[in-house]
Amino acid sequence: LASQRYVRPGFAYGHWANGRNGCAITGNGDKNWVDYEVAFDFKMLPANREFFHAYIPGETRGMTVIFRTKNGSESWNQPSTHYNFGLNPKGGWGVSVVKDYQMPGYGFCPPEKRKGKYEKLAEGVASDYKDTGEGRFRIRVRANTFTVWFNDEKLVEHTHKSGEIDPIPYGGFGVQWRYESMGWISNVEVKKL
Repeated sequence: LASQRYVRPGFAYGHWANGRNGCAITGNGDKNWVDYEVAFDFKMLPANREFFHAYIPGETRGMTVIFRTKNGSESWNQPSTHYNFGLNPKGGWGVSVVKDYQMPGYGFCPPEKRKGKYEKLAEGVASDYKDTGEGRFRIRVRANTFTVWFNDEKLVEHTHKSGEIDPIPYGGFGVQWRYESMGWISNVEVKKL
């Protein structure tokens, strides 16, 4: 499953447009997606300069895996509720949770204009970070605990307790390529726990 290298008619992708960029989501809002494990191979590709040539360097790569996707959207302007696991090619990673999070208007906007809630849960760096731009992800969600592996390295195991945002009880998973970045996933395995 690869991101397309063209803009769909009637939809503006890119950092300053209304699109988050290429994404694929399954089980969006599905109450049957509760405790599960997902694994897949991936590769990050450089940004598509045709989407937005002025601000994002062509070599920019990055992706976010979303899970427990109660409400996911590919538009900045529509609210989203899910967990995010982001990874960059230099090994930096972070986990956050969003609830009804959106950037109203047209495109990416400063934090003070955003709506909904955003909470950072954990962050770190993969130990083998020569290039984490490709490999295999495995994410397990059970009750309020999620665990993420990159290749065979366990990057994080975190239990989300009620805070500013309550734990998200259900929802599928997806992949969002960062801004104008491109990429593919393959060999997807989904297991109900």
